[in-house]
Amino acid sequence: MGTEGVELYERFAELNRRVLKPAIKEINEKSDIHLTFLPAKQARKII
Repeated sequence: MGTEGVELYERFAELNRRVLKPAIKEINEKSDIHLTFLPAKQARKII
């Protein structure tokens, strides 16, 4: 996704809050496409 080496996005919670959620919200509001996000988990870790 081009976030390699960006220290801010090392934690998934930050990536999700700052990038994924706003992008999904904007797509849902401005288009006829409706997106949902279901992260793939392995035990408790997002993969």
